[in-house]
Amino acid sequence: MNTLHIRAVGDLRCPYVDAAGRNVPGRFAGRARKTFDVLPDGESVPDHEHYRRALKHGDLALVALVAPVPVAIAPAKASAAPVVAKGGDL
Repeated sequence: MNTLHIRAVGDLRCPYVDAAGRNVPGRFAGRARKTFDVLPDGESVPDHEHYRRALKHGDLALVALVAPVPVAIAPAKASAAPVVAKGGDL
């Protein structure tokens, strides 16, 4: 799942939504949990339609769209067993 790196705008408040899409009471996106001050570095939130709508209306500012990092799978190691010729053709 993609994530959005957002920042709160002015005095506007956008309710925080968890990854399941439920509102978190008393919590606002891009703001400190207790003082509600704007977080200077912003915050990463799930890419949810709720935040997309708030970005469109100007309640939040987009800092960056963060795509998930693909997991690299290492190739299988080659067998180190010696090759033995069968039969008498050497």
